Amino acid sequence: MSGFILLILTLTLLAGFFLPGMLYTIIRQVIVAKNFKEFETGISNTLRKHAVSLDQYGCVLLGPFFNDVLFKGKAKYLYGNPDDTISIVTARNLRGIANGKDIEIKFLGKVLIKIVRFFDKGHFKKTLKNPDNN
Repeated sequence: MSGFILLILTLTLLAGFFLPGMLYTIIRQVIVAKNFKEFETGISNTLRKHAVSLDQYGCVLLGPFFNDVLFKGKAKYLYGNPDDTISIVTARNLRGIANGKDIEIKFLGKVLIKIVRFFDKGHFKKTLKNPDNN
């Protein structure tokens, strides 16, 4: 139990550094960039890394919930792996359905997929082609 409390305290402390850390990263990029294009590329790469990290965290944190409410079937791919993103697991399940595996989309899964496809029509296909860049 004491290890769990230490972990929560550490995570809380680190969360307090998140905003100052992001501001530092932006200011540092302004200083070291030689021109606007280099600044834009640096910030874009940093924000992409943060987004993927948050997506992986969401896959772990929401894994049990997503496993229960998005898909059903014996062959479904499970959410919760810290190296996976929500998109890659969803894409693997959609590919499994297309290949005739015993997987079925539940109502909330259909909603999630429609929302993602509204903003990025080929998102899941792109994710399968390049899983490290989703």
